[in-house]
Amino acid sequence: MFLSAALIKVPHGAWFTLMVAIALTCIFNLWRYGKEEQWTAEESDNVPLSKTTILQNRNLCLQDAFGGSTIAPVKGMGIFFDKAGSSVHTPTVFLHFLQKFSAAPEFSVFLHLRPLSIPSVAPNERYTVSRCFTGPGKQAIPNCFRLIVRHGYTDEIITADLGNMVFDLIRSYLQGQAGSDVASDEPEEMAALFHAWRTQIIYITGKEELKISSTANVFRRIILWVFLWMRDSSRTKIQHLNVESDRLVEIGFVKTM
Repeated sequence: MFLSAALIKVPHGAWFTLMVAIALTCIFNLWRYGKEEQWTAEESDNVPLSKTTILQNRNLCLQDAFGGSTIAPVKGMGIFFDKAGSSVHTPTVFLHFLQKFSAAPEFSVFLHLRPLSIPSVAPNERYTVSRCFTGPGKQAIPNCFRLIVRHGYTDEIITADLGNMVFDLIRSYLQGQAGSDVASDEPEEMAALFHAWRTQIIYITGKEELKISSTANVFRRIILWVFLWMRDSSRTKIQHLNVESDRLVEIGFVKTM
């Protein structure tokens, strides 16, 4: 009824408003369709840590299906930006880092930012630190932790001081675990944390490149091509990170839609 009433005003200029509405509707629907296709393509990356890695004599190794290499330690603390934030899955950027270099920072932190639809989250409710487990028997991976940051839309999390904030949170967690069975090696982990933090801090993020499947029909290829053009024209994840550029590392990987 509203649209019918507005149609009588089309000759007087209402056509412009209708064209804007139609254009915005098409853009929003196209973006939604493209994101759903992207999420479907990314589903293959949701693999548990126990399926991608294993501990052998306290050394982290990749499972045979992912290369089977023994992971060598690299000096420093690596903060991996974990897009999914699952408590059991392997962060995509971490898995590709291991596969490409057969190495990992001597101290690794999987950082997941979880935005909430509220202005701010209280500091005592904002951070959750946990250990990472792999292999049969749920073995704790040495010097590897998850950090989930719940934040509101007015909270500023990614700052130049991010590395020190992560260091303080992990240190507090280890101090709180002192004396427990799961933290029998806590003094060694604390020493490793301090050594890695003093050596260097690097921020590692994924650079996902999406490709359109060669089996897609013409209509689907056009829609996905427009979506990818819009996606590539928007600001990148790196541009949003307010950290030192010389400490940023991008790990590229390709997904087919």
